[in-house]
Amino acid sequence: MRIFTFALFIWLAGCSTTPEYSENPMLAQRVAGVYSGNLPCDDCDGIRYRLVLKSDHTYDAQRIYQGSTDEPVLTSGSYVFADSTLRLDGMTDMNLFAVGNASLYMLSETGEFSEDERYTLMKLSRDAGTPEPSAEQAEGNDPWIRQYREGIDFYATGNEPFWNVQMDFDKFIKFTRMGGPEITLPPVEGIRAQDANVILYRGETETGSLDVTILQQSCTDNMSGAQRPFKVRVRYKTGDDEDFTELEGCGNYVANPRLHNIWAVVSVNDVALDPEQYTGGIPRLELFTAEGRVLGFDGCNTFNGSFYEKDQQLYFSALMSTLMACMDIPDSQVPALLSSKRFDYAFEDGMLVLTRGNERVVLRNID
Repeated sequence: MRIFTFALFIWLAGCSTTPEYSENPMLAQRVAGVYSGNLPCDDCDGIRYRLVLKSDHTYDAQRIYQGSTDEPVLTSGSYVFADSTLRLDGMTDMNLFAVGNASLYMLSETGEFSEDERYTLMKLSRDAGTPEPSAEQAEGNDPWIRQYREGIDFYATGNEPFWNVQMDFDKFIKFTRMGGPEITLPPVEGIRAQDANVILYRGETETGSLDVTILQQSCTDNMSGAQRPFKVRVRYKTGDDEDFTELEGCGNYVANPRLHNIWAVVSVNDVALDPEQYTGGIPRLELFTAEGRVLGFDGCNTFNGSFYEKDQQLYFSALMSTLMACMDIPDSQVPALLSSKRFDYAFEDGMLVLTRGNERVVLRNID
């Protein structure tokens, strides 16, 4: 159940009176920040919605209709409140939200509330100028940020019945099933298959036996529709059970939330990019940490693929790019440089720096 910081107005419950919207400086200070979510879409793969709310009652919105077009729809304007309801002026749809605790819950055009958790924009930062997640968000509704704060390295979930696995590779592997057993193993060494990107973690305690298999394979949550880069299989047996119970779900390595942003390429191998040469926009990457997806623009073509973070390194899949011919636009080299490679990363002076031997890419947050 969602818990709102502010009570919703009676009009949301069906009152026919028109709400009166106005500026609210105190509430604007509270909600200011960067929000993001992947919303349902009837005729595309999902709508990636990024919203920057500023304390002066202005906003910048970006919507990407995935699978339909990778070109973002950009809107800027002002916003107002009717108590705990926020309206973005300058947009005719997807512009009404109920204000929650470090979240915005999208309402219908008539102000109706949906119980579908996917109609949620999570707050990434308190300040629109920094990607550092707020302490308030860590206590909010995003399970991936909670896992990161708790030091979890890998997190997986499944449905029917609901279960989850938390893996802190230095401390424990914990399996929990709703209405069922909880099995916690001490840290165990993963067994990697020789002919596939598969790792098996196996152990036994007084509580029971547990196998957790992680396969690098795209996985769709059958309840929320969320995409994850790893399929996870769990086998467990407790007490006097003669046979193992087998479950399947999806998971990912828990990434630093600071990575979840749009990053403009500043330089490649110590050669600075000149923004004036990229008439269609500066080359950039957008990293979606929970989904393990990367979208990018190299100054001419768009590209996409998957990635995950592990041990302060970013692992990129083969990146697929469009093949448009663009005259007089220099090759940024970014897709070829990152594709199918592993990079160390660090945050330096507000920049995201990727390094691999002599290769070096410097990026700047532009949310």
